Amino acid sequence: MTMSTHRDDDEKVEESADSLVPAVVDKDGSLSKAGSSSIVISEDFLAFVDALEEAGYDDRDRVMKAIDAGRHFGMRPLRALVRSGVPLETLERAAWIKQGFKCIDVTLPLVDTERFEQIPIASAKRLLAVPLKTDDGHIRIAVTDPTNITVLDDIEQLFVGEEVELVVAEPAAIKDVLTILESRGRTEEIQVDLDDEKVEEVTIKDDGGDGKIARLVKTLIENAAQQGASDVHVEPNGADVIVRYRIDGVLHVINKYPISTTSGIINRLKVIGGLDVGERRIPQDGRFDIEIENRAIDIRLVTLPTSWGVEGAVMRLLDRGSKVAKLEDLGYSQQVLDRYIPLITATQGTLLATGPTGSGKTTALYATLDRIATPDIKVLTIEDPVEYRFKGITQMQVNTKAGMTFPKALRSFLRADPDVILVGEMRDGETASIGIQAALTGHFVLSTVHANSASAVPTRLIDMGVEPFLVASSLRGVISQRLVRRLCDKCYEPIKVSDTIKNTFPWVGDPPSTLYKAHEEGCAHCHRTGYVGRTTIAEVLIVDDDISQLITRNATAHELEALAVKAGMVTILQDGLNRAAQGITSIEELSRVVG
Repeated sequence: MTMSTHRDDDEKVEESADSLVPAVVDKDGSLSKAGSSSIVISEDFLAFVDALEEAGYDDRDRVMKAIDAGRHFGMRPLRALVRSGVPLETLERAAWIKQGFKCIDVTLPLVDTERFEQIPIASAKRLLAVPLKTDDGHIRIAVTDPTNITVLDDIEQLFVGEEVELVVAEPAAIKDVLTILESRGRTEEIQVDLDDEKVEEVTIKDDGGDGKIARLVKTLIENAAQQGASDVHVEPNGADVIVRYRIDGVLHVINKYPISTTSGIINRLKVIGGLDVGERRIPQDGRFDIEIENRAIDIRLVTLPTSWGVEGAVMRLLDRGSKVAKLEDLGYSQQVLDRYIPLITATQGTLLATGPTGSGKTTALYATLDRIATPDIKVLTIEDPVEYRFKGITQMQVNTKAGMTFPKALRSFLRADPDVILVGEMRDGETASIGIQAALTGHFVLSTVHANSASAVPTRLIDMGVEPFLVASSLRGVISQRLVRRLCDKCYEPIKVSDTIKNTFPWVGDPPSTLYKAHEEGCAHCHRTGYVGRTTIAEVLIVDDDISQLITRNATAHELEALAVKAGMVTILQDGLNRAAQGITSIEELSRVVG
């Protein structure tokens, strides 16, 4: 096997990153070692600075200033660069580039699956090596250290007589890809087994807890958790059952299986979810826990009858081990924070969050609770389910079978001397009425309500049966939010703003002349989607005296919004437009989410 590393064959990979920058910059433009006389800038050092730019750090002036500043403290150049804010990963990448190696952002679409089958998964995990696609058919292997002799020898044994190009990738990226490939391999192996058999009707007795269906269900959930999916959809569709994952708010088809396996999959989910296996005519709700890579995942399950004669299912995945984010880290714009944070300092009244399922309402309330829950106040929560456990806070889980409902818990709370009460959701008139009463008797109540906008929440509460004057007296404010995908900053494209866009949307101030859109084909960084991650857009309705008077008169949501905007509220659409103007998201994504 011939190893190709994009450098001359007679060069040796022996320089450490520290040796690449052995000197520091003097004010006259020369280099000197700490305590020594000035010397001329070496071409070797300049090459390292060039490599830094290629590695993505193009602030050359800052690099020079950092090294110059470090000289006065006798600081080594690399330490000076790290202290100045240059990421260590960037320095390592620059060192590899300086030595002649390509650095690749490894993602699943880049993997050459045919070549991958030549490497036993155990060897790939041990070597931290994965083959990548190439245009000319030669072998390209991503590794974490192309100078590791043991790794080189093993790769040579795997591809005897073939020319191999080694490139460098981050260890975490390679591990993530290998985890997904290993899980996918298990899923495909199970599917082959299912296809080979004629499965008329798989029952729990047939499958037990360790059969093919059980392994398939376990693998689907594990894959979903590893890929960051929020939901798993199991959907009968004619001759097949389709599995889709919702990732960053968008559904992706993952796999499909013979329709004959559907009953087995649903029955398995019913058993572990505590549902009635024999009931197929009505939807059922259940939940179960699973541990994946030392992470406790809480799964809410709903089964649904379908017109295909078999049931489907949807699972929502909640990571109980995730940390509570700070309000400032949830992606809110500064104008939203400026309006929302003063509301959470109230000692009584009701503060509500609204938005569709999966819009981050509970996350927002948890961040709020984390900010206001101090040792000198008593906090009680009733949730369905408890998604995160706080220290120093009494949290209760809804248990309908045992009679522990939102209303019953709230009645108990009023006798337990709380300062702050969090109710997972005001989903009916009884819960809403008790929550409002608690707010009027000196408690600060946090909860969620399903409504289309912040201005629609008061009318929603009134529709539930709460008297308008009680809503007006207790409600302090409402935050309504959505999650929008962020444009990939590696491949997004600028577009000229048309007159139609300028005139159609309610811009705050003058519309921008340039907006940005997702690249149609994406890139490796964004897994070919054009987007990476999500951020929050929101609006905050502050219930002042004028808004209270309108609520008392049972005004419409449109009237409340008009008055709130006049008083300074930026609507959720306008907040999204501001994000689009900043290049954070696109008009297409905003239209998809807000409508």
